[in-house]
Parts: sequence; structure tokens; C-alpha cells
Amino acid sequence: MNKLLALEASMDDELDFERWESAVGKIVMSLSRVEGELLIKYQSHFSKNKYFKDSFKERLARIQELYNNECGINLLATSLFEQVSDDIEYRNLVAHNPVYADMSGEFLKFKVSTLKSDGISIDLPELECEAKRIWSSCIDFTVLLRVWAKV
Repeated sequence: MNKLLALEASMDDELDFERWESAVGKIVMSLSRVEGELLIKYQSHFSKNKYFKDSFKERLARIQELYNNECGINLLATSLFEQVSDDIEYRNLVAHNPVYADMSGEFLKFKVSTLKSDGISIDLPELECEAKRIWSSCIDFTVLLRVWAKV
């Protein structure tokens, strides 16, 4: 009986679409803030037109190259650029692919279907944890760009 109640509670949590929406929204907005910072750099060093022609990853790489040329290569900056690049991939996974419920196992899981894979499982606690981590890394990245602007 307790196992059934635990399963029902887990399903209720997993079906809490407001929490899913909040977590995905936090990821999307965090990276949108980064895109805004990249746009500022593009406008001062390249052009707004160039910004909109490049992909997010191309923008990030171009700004990293500019950063390294102006500030030198350092471990913290390199780590933040790499983290944002990874975060872009995760954002694309959860925001740009079909999501469906998989109730074949003991617990409800949401699965993401991509061109390369049909069975990437993501549960709500993982998504919420990633949303917090991405939010934090995007703030750190934004601070890096803002401090660079002052140098």
C-alpha cells in the first residue's frame, strides 16, 4: 500500500506541469540573458546584423576568441564559456524537442525525442536541478562579460 502511495505521489510531482514550465522557463530565460550580453559585445565589436546571422554557438565562440585576445586565456573564463556551451545544448534538448510521458516503468518519466535518440529520460527533480545550475552559471558568465567591459 505504501509503495502505491509513493508511486501516486511521484506521478503527481512529475505531472506538475507548472513546475516543468517554471524549470524550462528558467533555463530559457537564463540563456536569453546571455544572448543579450553577447549582443552588446557584437554591437561594440562587430555588428547587429552579424549577430543575427550567427548561431548561438558561433556567437559564443566569436566572443570567446575576442575575450582571449583582449584578456588572455584563463581557466575560469574558459570553464564558463564551456559551461554556457553545454547549457545551450541542454536548453535545446528541453525546449526544442518533442516531450512525451513514459509510464512503462515503475515511475512516470518524461522522455525527449530527438533526431539521434528517442529515449532521453528527464525527471522533474533533475530538470529543476539543471535549471538552478544553469541560472547560476549564466549569472557567473554575465558577470565575466560585464567585468571585461569595465577593463
